[in-house]
Amino acid sequence: MTGRRVKSEPNAVRAMQGLRRTGYTPQTAIADIIDNSIAAGATKVHIKHSPNPEYSVVYIADNGCGMSEKTLEEAMRYGSSQDLANSNLSVYGLGMKLASSTFTERFTVVSRDKFGIASSATWDLTEQHDTPWEMWIGPAKVAHIAVLNSVAGEGTGTLVIWEKADLKAADSVARQTLNKSTSDSRIENTIKEHLSLTFHRFMNGAAEGYKKLDIYFNTEKLVPFDPVAQKYLLADWFHTPDTFTQPAIGKDGKIEDLPYTIQAYFLDPTDDSAHKTIYQESKQELQFQGIYVYRADRLLQMPDWLTFVTTRHNAYNALRFILEIDPRLDAQIKTDVKKSGVLLPAQMFENLHPIIRGFRGEIERRNIKRRADDRKTKTPKDIHKSASESIYKHRNDFPLPPIERIGRNDIVIKNQYGTNTLRVRDFAQPTKPDNCVLPVDNLDDGVLYEPFFNGTDLLIKLNQSHEFYQKVYLGCLDSPMALEALDTILWSFARAELNSATNIRDQFAEMRQLVSSYLRRYAEDKPDPKYTEENSESD
Repeated sequence: MTGRRVKSEPNAVRAMQGLRRTGYTPQTAIADIIDNSIAAGATKVHIKHSPNPEYSVVYIADNGCGMSEKTLEEAMRYGSSQDLANSNLSVYGLGMKLASSTFTERFTVVSRDKFGIASSATWDLTEQHDTPWEMWIGPAKVAHIAVLNSVAGEGTGTLVIWEKADLKAADSVARQTLNKSTSDSRIENTIKEHLSLTFHRFMNGAAEGYKKLDIYFNTEKLVPFDPVAQKYLLADWFHTPDTFTQPAIGKDGKIEDLPYTIQAYFLDPTDDSAHKTIYQESKQELQFQGIYVYRADRLLQMPDWLTFVTTRHNAYNALRFILEIDPRLDAQIKTDVKKSGVLLPAQMFENLHPIIRGFRGEIERRNIKRRADDRKTKTPKDIHKSASESIYKHRNDFPLPPIERIGRNDIVIKNQYGTNTLRVRDFAQPTKPDNCVLPVDNLDDGVLYEPFFNGTDLLIKLNQSHEFYQKVYLGCLDSPMALEALDTILWSFARAELNSATNIRDQFAEMRQLVSSYLRRYAEDKPDPKYTEENSESD
């Protein structure tokens, strides 16, 4: 069989236009360029956004080690040599080119090396018809050197210029708007927020092996946002990181077991006036919940549940996970050229699933308790006043049989069935005569209600922590008659116990537990009642 080998070069215009559709956003593209600045040892990065009525000009300058003309030429080549990767932040040697060309058809890189020589290279996609795969290289323009000097002084550094850039993709309002200044403001806020989160470890000086990095946007110095900063966390939060390994092929072609770790964090959801600032600063919103994946101290993408949860829910706003991935696992987690798009292999998913499921369950339980406690503080003190007054008024319509207290929890009753001993707890605390229904924080065995004897009359206590009380009782705050009916029914059950025969006295206690269990199950699937300021007690 005969044949021949041919060199097949892609069409420059079609290839470059296709590569522009890689899926970058302006914020991820700028972050990719900052990766190069970090790899070059920069301690300062300045981003300047100069919008005009139709397009924008973007400058990204650093004070890193800079490049010679030869190195700059290689760095501007699509699929540049891996030898240029000064750190683990580089993946495929395409980032700077694709990031820039996604938003402009003409971009320039100016770099000054240790000898003080400034070189410039420009890709212009509109020239690829006539001069395919060719770029311009030469001395830097005076105006560009001035921009570089404003960041790097007379030292080494690099400047990236996007000409006629379209950053609309960073606007949080997707539709076309006529107010461009408002749109530009949203674009800038989106970029700043993204960078403050993506590089917060570098900006805090916590990235291992790297210098502390200051990032400026126009004249504003960005403040790093650590999503699990200590001041955001609950005081009783604790989770020791879980470490696993994933087999992968190393550089020498051998299989290695490479590490990854996960750690859960519970944020403090308190948003009252005393905690409002911290609560807002921690950004407990839908788009900030989930798993934060870090590769070499750099956030790979905005938080996501990585298919562990199908949809975001407000119940998880105070739950965050930190997943640390070894850079050598890029192929395993399907990291793309944008350093995002994480897809966990089956074994990693299987290892992490029980941990994430367990902490989801824990945060849900905490939310239920927190909401219950919160509703208790907002529940009017006189919610049962009407029922208590009505019961007290009519209590003598059904007079109590003779009762004698013989112990802390036992009374002797003489009714139509004879003499009967019942276990009815004593209520020794002082109370108004008409307080026949008393809400309490909890009751033994979690029952909904329980009869008590105050020495002269019978009253009932209601368990405010019971699911039925939380969802049905408090759901009837706007319906006093319904509340009164519920109270009267339960009080009637308790009153009936006093007229029971000796052989069925234990059945009433069992009935309370059984009824409480049924009502709890009934209420579990009911939504939390909507609360209004009119329902809550004034301070």
